[in-house]
Amino acid sequence: MGGKTMTDTPETDDLARGNHVVPTTFAEQLERERDEAREQRDRLREALRRLAWVITLPDPIDAVRNIATEALQSLTPPNNP
Repeated sequence: MGGKTMTDTPETDDLARGNHVVPTTFAEQLERERDEAREQRDRLREALRRLAWVITLPDPIDAVRNIATEALQSLTPPNNP
């Protein structure tokens, strides 16, 4: 019938064992938000890795500015410039 089951959201399902009931749509929303937060964390981690290398350059200011701008733009939702 195409309905969602608890196995569609395994991480949230683990929290819902026992007396807790978590609607599938809520579990999916939580896991979607978790995935978005992980993606932002990874983008920031990459920006910091790049900055760590750039600060060793003789004139790093422009490179730092570019990396910081790219990182901030990647965190801005497309519909909220």
